[in-house]
Amino acid sequence: GSSGGRTSVASRALVTGGTAGLGFETVRGLLEKGWEVEFTGTTRERGESALRDFRSLGLAGRARAHVLDLESRSSREAFSASLLGEGRQFDLMVNNAGVLLPRLERTAEGLEKHFQVNYLGHFHLNALLYPLLSPQGRILHLGSLSHHKAVLRLEDLGFQETPYSRMAAYGQSKLALTLYGQALARRLSGTEQRSIVTHPGVCNTRIVSRYLPGPLGRVLDPAAWFLGITKAPEGARHLLHGALEDLPSGAYVGPSGGREWKGEPGFCRLSPHARDQELGEALWRKSEALLGITFPLSPVR
Repeated sequence: GSSGGRTSVASRALVTGGTAGLGFETVRGLLEKGWEVEFTGTTRERGESALRDFRSLGLAGRARAHVLDLESRSSREAFSASLLGEGRQFDLMVNNAGVLLPRLERTAEGLEKHFQVNYLGHFHLNALLYPLLSPQGRILHLGSLSHHKAVLRLEDLGFQETPYSRMAAYGQSKLALTLYGQALARRLSGTEQRSIVTHPGVCNTRIVSRYLPGPLGRVLDPAAWFLGITKAPEGARHLLHGALEDLPSGAYVGPSGGREWKGEPGFCRLSPHARDQELGEALWRKSEALLGITFPLSPVR
């Protein structure tokens, strides 16, 4: 196959949040290219529903659904233990799952929930499963245009002091994931493994339709082509580009059209905060401390 044999049947991927929206379309795209895909959902029912959809498309033979609650440490550890027990390598891990919540929620650990689910849960999962990443494997992180407006406040991750808005919280979680993607790339330099961040542009997925309730969500749909609000398959093109193309580790990719809302996949622009290496290293240390773990990688000096 193309991309250095990445599309051979032996290729195996893990996609979090693969039951709907961008994640579902990403799993579908990988299955269509002959990949074997393990994907997660928050409930067994959602996983089985997605498998039925894949079966109706003639694609279910190489897909397996798992239950994973990224907010829960015990769920992350049990899920990872089952995959580590099987001992089979992954060529691709996609940090796709995410929440966009209507109001402030804190986790049992006292962290704001977007930060824990969208970012920290993935950091922990990657640390646990890193031994299974193949020598040429890549970890792909789902970023967001919202990171441009975001600030990362490492001393106030529970929004105790900072005024809360869901876009501030969502943006902060995506800025964190983007900084982590760069910090991971620095640690993988000197290997053939890669860390890549992609963003889907402006997408009309379930996460966004929940955020724009009622008539507004529906009004945006017919006008999608006009407003640049694209459907999940369009956004998933950018995840698949990040997953399959021969890109340099540390790349940030997404739509190359106006404002990066839509267009052909290409290289995109990071915010100044997202390029801040010191902030990325501080986030890495903070994440290890919050979890009480050491990610088995050290920065390349």
